[in-house]
Amino acid sequence: QAHLHLCHPVHVRHTSTSVPEVMWVINLVGRAFARHQPLILVGDIFATNGAGAPELLYETAANAIANVSGGMHLLGVAATNGKTANASGLEARLMAEVGRAVVDRGLSYGRANELILQLLPAYRDTFTAPRLGQPFSEVYDVNRVEPADDWRREYDAAKEKLATMGLF
Repeated sequence: QAHLHLCHPVHVRHTSTSVPEVMWVINLVGRAFARHQPLILVGDIFATNGAGAPELLYETAANAIANVSGGMHLLGVAATNGKTANASGLEARLMAEVGRAVVDRGLSYGRANELILQLLPAYRDTFTAPRLGQPFSEVYDVNRVEPADDWRREYDAAKEKLATMGLF
């Protein structure tokens, strides 16, 4: 008597949901569940890169687009595929903002695919050489719990790129 299902396919070699083939599966399974099952389908993001690496933001955005356009609810981001503690709240914030934008714009499957294909070159080369980034204490001011200036600039640049692509 489950009420939800966590869909978490990962690439066998890269242990990531950011690989195009995995995002295709996520989107397809999400659409099938949305049409034929009364369950809530939740998708998480197993990102190759870590906090402080701009590639993390682009792969988070691509994953969020694939998940939400497929009818899934977003669960969260596991930076560095869960291998290190190099994560922050900023990538999760971007995930939520991108997910909301997909819904607000009523993105078609075709347009979602176009955006993902535009984002892919920003992080594709990191599957075999991940940019593991930095721990929370180095990408955030831990006293104020706010992103450090460098990490905030990377986030702003990613949001600007997504805006020029028509997402925001």
